[in-house]
Amino acid sequence: PRAFVNYIFFDREMNYVRAGFLQITTAAQGVGVHETISLNDIIADRKGYILAYLSNENAEEVAIHWDDFRVYHGKTNVVYATNYYPGGFTFNEHQRTASVKNKWKFQSKEWLPELRVYDFGPRGWDPLIWRTNAQDILADQFPDQSSYSLFRNNPVSFTDPTGMSPVDWVEDRNGNIYWDDNATSQATTKEGETYLGKNVIVGTHNRDATGNEEINTARFDLYLESDKKGSSATIIGNTVPADVTKHGTLAEGLYPARFQGRYSKLKKGIDDLSIIINEGKALPTITGKNPNNPNSDYLTNVFIHAGNKGYERLWYNRKRGDVGYISEGCQTTGCGQGSRRSHNLFMQKVGRDFNGYYFLRSDPNNHKEEN
Repeated sequence: PRAFVNYIFFDREMNYVRAGFLQITTAAQGVGVHETISLNDIIADRKGYILAYLSNENAEEVAIHWDDFRVYHGKTNVVYATNYYPGGFTFNEHQRTASVKNKWKFQSKEWLPELRVYDFGPRGWDPLIWRTNAQDILADQFPDQSSYSLFRNNPVSFTDPTGMSPVDWVEDRNGNIYWDDNATSQATTKEGETYLGKNVIVGTHNRDATGNEEINTARFDLYLESDKKGSSATIIGNTVPADVTKHGTLAEGLYPARFQGRYSKLKKGIDDLSIIINEGKALPTITGKNPNNPNSDYLTNVFIHAGNKGYERLWYNRKRGDVGYISEGCQTTGCGQGSRRSHNLFMQKVGRDFNGYYFLRSDPNNHKEEN
């Protein structure tokens, strides 16, 4: 029979985009027999409208009985997507209908539409003309550069989170952290040294050959662009999970990091002072495996957060009688009495605007002893 399920897709101005249909078969002929048909995966690649309807187009009168006609609207997992030219100018942007508008774009900076610039703190960056809207207050330190330039005119290779000096922290051959006036990337860092960026938290672990670490024997040091003399704050902590046999242990390396509370705490109204590493995306483990996740060899949702405020251990007893874990792969500051106050003081130094790196390494003094 010539009977169909149909749809027509229009854009927001009611211009025709495309259409489709599905014809029924003779499978439902007979008393008490039904046929289920469906048009699946109709993807709306732009904002608009769908007209869905049933039709009986037989030349002669044929009784078609329809029942339970439904239209399901499934939202895409993509809330917001955009593409950038090297300097930050956008194209091909997509945003889910009724979602909160994303203001944080190029290099995680806020776009100010009324000024048409990205907010880099002291200066705004115009992605169209590749210039700032104010002079660099440190311009006298860089006579070879325009006072209105940013990223040394190379936004592909360099970042500039504060819009100020493009020189950064590095680790020398002996494990010392110092401010190098000539370092802007690994390529411009001295041979044998490691580039760390403008703002970095250095985690020095105390793991043994099995990957275990005694409680409260790791150390976190804060290095900020605003204090080039050395570490601005230090706190003891832990770089292993509560149980290294059940959870993955973060591998050494340099990872993007910024201030961000954990959602599980924020939704309860808790002001969670934490650092998210690599935006919560996949991170490697020391073994290349993650025992806690059979579907992935990587860690996700890794933070630097507060430890156990009551006891010097990374686990606790739940009310229901089983054991809960303070860390299942995260980095934690110290555990025990008074540890929460120390954590809060350290995070005050870090600041809610922290946007830089986390550098996890072994203790360089241990290497000196081995040598």
